[in-house]
Amino acid sequence: MMLVLGAAFAGLGYLNYRGVWRPWNLVFPYFGSGMLFVGAAVLLWGCVSLVTGAVSHEGRDSMAPALQWALSGLGFVALLLFAAGVWFGYGHLPRALRPGWVREGEGIADVTTADGTSAPLPEWSAACAGTALADSRGPLLGPAAVDWLYRNWMGHGWKRFAQSVESEALRDLGMLDGDGRAVPEVHGAAMPLRRAAANLYVAVSRPIAGGPADEYRDFILRADEINGVVLWQEDWWPGDQRALTDERSVQQRLRLMATHGTRRKVNTPYRLDFIDPASAGRWAGDFLRDTEAPGAVWRAFVDGKLWGTIERQPDGTFTVDGRTIEVATLERSWLEALAPGAARRSS
Repeated sequence: MMLVLGAAFAGLGYLNYRGVWRPWNLVFPYFGSGMLFVGAAVLLWGCVSLVTGAVSHEGRDSMAPALQWALSGLGFVALLLFAAGVWFGYGHLPRALRPGWVREGEGIADVTTADGTSAPLPEWSAACAGTALADSRGPLLGPAAVDWLYRNWMGHGWKRFAQSVESEALRDLGMLDGDGRAVPEVHGAAMPLRRAAANLYVAVSRPIAGGPADEYRDFILRADEINGVVLWQEDWWPGDQRALTDERSVQQRLRLMATHGTRRKVNTPYRLDFIDPASAGRWAGDFLRDTEAPGAVWRAFVDGKLWGTIERQPDGTFTVDGRTIEVATLERSWLEALAPGAARRSS
């Protein structure tokens, strides 16, 4: 029985390392990897028990000292493997022992193609095509597709998503592989979402004439030294539906869009593109120009901290915390604020 259980656990652990079986990594990210060590321990215990039983079945009163020492040593090794498997499974797996797909998903290893070379950025991305926010060729992601972007490297069920209507824009751009996960080019380009990359989050509100609440749009940019990921809304949404009516709700939205490993329960579509990190400030400035409206107010957060509140004045100028400023200056300031964070995280 121990041999069967040990083989089952070890088999699941092996499949986990091969990337065939990927458990949901929300609570215990290395649970599958720990099962390999637990399975090996149970298998070893089973072999020790089998040898001990065989010797006892032969009617011997005692074992040879060498055999006793060998079985005791193997039992101790099995105990260490079992303890290590439990410890690793609870989230303490060393980086060197993590499966390759986990290291890629966590942003601590480069994504490679089938021939072993580093995955390039998608050809349609702004970083390659040179497009701007207004003429972006990136896909429009519905709520399920936003969740896919962040979490497709783990868990299961993505084949069903790949067959759904919401994945049509992704299929048209060749972003899905046979398992419904991101192809290497997209997986590598989305790496800043999983790394501790510098991030800029901008939430803009504008009053609705005669309406009970404001309407909102938001913009999230995460950039490292290789590329940036930009997600932004193209449509305005009522404040009660967007849940951005106070500072606390904005911070909750920021944590949702700026962290990895959690389910994205968004209720609005986002446009996606991958950009050159040197153009991060320009893209944020383009979003500000695109959302210009009388009475509009933008709140910008860099690395989770409030960077400033931007207001559009009746004469068309912009102020940051009461100081008049040009959009070009804002772009440079955002780029400078992001660059030290990206450099700090990549070191």
